[in-house]
Amino acid sequence: MKFRNSTLIAAFGLFCSVLNAQSIEVPQTKIPMFTKIAADWCPPCGGWGWNFYEGALDDNSAKAMVWTIHHSGGLTNSTASKIAHNFNIIGQPEFYLDMTKEPVNSSNYTTYFTTLSNQVNNLAAGDPLAQTGLIAAHADEELKVVTKTRFFNPTDGGEYRLGVYLVEKLYVGFQQSQGNNAQHKELFRRKLTTDDFGMLLTDQAIAAGTEFSLQTSVPWSEITYPQSNIRIVTVIWKKDGNRYLAVNTNYTDFIQDGLVSTNERIEPNLTLQIWPNPLEDQGSLWLKNPVQLQRLNIDLFDRSGRLIKNLFNGQVPAGENNLPFSVAGLPQGSYLIRATTATESIARWAVVK
Repeated sequence: MKFRNSTLIAAFGLFCSVLNAQSIEVPQTKIPMFTKIAADWCPPCGGWGWNFYEGALDDNSAKAMVWTIHHSGGLTNSTASKIAHNFNIIGQPEFYLDMTKEPVNSSNYTTYFTTLSNQVNNLAAGDPLAQTGLIAAHADEELKVVTKTRFFNPTDGGEYRLGVYLVEKLYVGFQQSQGNNAQHKELFRRKLTTDDFGMLLTDQAIAAGTEFSLQTSVPWSEITYPQSNIRIVTVIWKKDGNRYLAVNTNYTDFIQDGLVSTNERIEPNLTLQIWPNPLEDQGSLWLKNPVQLQRLNIDLFDRSGRLIKNLFNGQVPAGENNLPFSVAGLPQGSYLIRATTATESIARWAVVK
């Protein structure tokens, strides 16, 4: 596997990347991590564990990052095994919310869904220590991921790392107790950085508002999954002895196609800001463009990359422009707003509360 990655403490620095890190919005959200530990040879993993995971995914995928990690068998790999054993597992299936093992088993799983959902809701309502915004693109024959991590609160030290991972949203293959055509959902596939637990963010005390930027890329020839079936996941880890504890997660399966080039300018011609952010019913898009745009298209996507609505499509005069839009009726959560012209495309994250 080939990786190209670099980090930059960007509180006051210049981030020279094929994507402009300053264009990445960092949502002030807490997204809990729900993990199923499994193995494809394990009968209970395809039995009660399968049924519980299906229900947990349906109930909590809007507020949590949900994935399955195989620590053994035909669907594991070195990174999957290391992350799985980071939970101090003793068997399979096992289920973890962040780093806490859920006491669910074959006898109680049918009545445990409400308990789990309440725990997810409580964690998601918490004040995040830090969060990561990310943009992913298929460009220049590579999968490129650019991130920006912001610490909303100060830390008194400790080692923090940012893991970037690829998840296959749906894989059809063998699972004991399910057969050869089992539909494995949100299956951990690989790391996208050199280290299993990602790139170092900091190992010193930092002030609130400090930002770190990371970019990583791998050859697209190594990505053996359809682009539409990929989810990119980030996990902020804090080292605790010989373990890494999950601090926060984020994800996107919106993989921009051919958006960037190594020859692009660092600063885009088009500037886009969202006000206010978070949003309630109404918002405004502030645009600054040096020349008249014959065609500007602005779309709103949910976290899964599904187009929700078009916010604007038309001509825009040169200068500063304000375009009002409505998010009335949209569920709470994070959304991607993408502005596209004939020559460039930029994206911003917005939070609807």
